[in-house]
Amino acid sequence: RILPLPSQSGMAAISHFLDEVVLTGSSAEGPIQAWDVRTGMQLKAYKTTACGRGGLCQLGEDYLVSAQVSKNALDVWGLDKESALHKFFVGEPMGTVAASPDGHFFAAGSLTGAAYVWEVPTGRMVRTWPAHFKAVSAMCFAAQGSVLVTAGEDTVVSAWSLASLLD
Repeated sequence: RILPLPSQSGMAAISHFLDEVVLTGSSAEGPIQAWDVRTGMQLKAYKTTACGRGGLCQLGEDYLVSAQVSKNALDVWGLDKESALHKFFVGEPMGTVAASPDGHFFAAGSLTGAAYVWEVPTGRMVRTWPAHFKAVSAMCFAAQGSVLVTAGEDTVVSAWSLASLLD
């Protein structure tokens, strides 16, 4: 789950997982960092990546996806690795990402309003469509994973059936 932090904090995204680790990312060119919440010690720095608000999510139990706006790319990281396992290059800047609860799909929203869905086991992009007239500012999968919800800077919130997106 991604929780936006107040803008004055300098951190743009935070994800809680495994009950004792916090991931932080910044809109600057700094790395995503993993912190032990009990000791306050930095555990890892996922180098050469930076993501803005909503640009970081946990994929399944072992991976992270981050949107690199400046590089028109999405990176997939193993939680135990400090370098990306895979890069998905797209033709435009991505601002927000979300993963289905079962880890089978992940989605990204662009700064132009397009939405994309990938199938994780194959790495294949299965759908792209114009979801909004302005940038996609947030997205998440419903608890069962059958619906993708997107919000845009055009002030529209839409719910998309995953089954219809895959047809």
